[in-house]
Parts: sequence; C-alpha cells; structure tokens
Amino acid sequence: MSGDGAGVERIFAQPGILGARKLVAEYDFRLEGIPTHIRIWIYAGINADWVEADQNYYLQAPGMKEPAVPESPRYASTEEALREVVASFTEGYEKAREAGHTPGSDWLMPGY
Repeated sequence: MSGDGAGVERIFAQPGILGARKLVAEYDFRLEGIPTHIRIWIYAGINADWVEADQNYYLQAPGMKEPAVPESPRYASTEEALREVVASFTEGYEKAREAGHTPGSDWLMPGY
C-alpha cells in the first residue's frame, strides 16, 4: 500500500472528474437534553486546497424558520469548518433555551 499523494492526485485529475475529496476526520457530539448523536464528516479536496463538511443533522429549534445550515460549503481548514458547523448548532440551541424551550430530538432535521 503506497502513501503516494501525488499518485492519488493524478488518478483523480481526469477529464470529467470534479470535486474529488477524501474523508480526513469524523466527529460526534450531542447537545444537552437531546440524546441523538450529531456527526460531522470532514473531507479534504484531492486536487485543491479546500475542506468540506457534511453532517447527519441540522438544528431547527423552536423559533427558527428553517434549519441552521452553515453559510459556506467549503473552508480553508478543518478548524474553520468545525467552528462554523458547531456554531450553527450552539447559537440556535442557546436562543431556544433562553426563550424557555426544552430541548428534544425534534429539534434536529436529517442531513446526510
């Protein structure tokens, strides 16, 4: 098994191939009062200098008109991606708690 990154880049540098990416990390957490595990998958672009994040749930707490979806599909680093995705959960969560709502699994909308 070779760790030749350049070889992998060449494999995906073919006509018609776009957005090739590699899973680099998976994170898992829960919000207090919600037993459902939230997962974030971080991917790095194979032929580009970018990071993407996918998640299995989005937050739609009471008072939110639509689920909190991070603004950017691509990031400069894993830390930037995690910061934005986690903030999309914590900001709406805190606002709903402050408004007196009790957290529940119905606050989570399926993602991927």
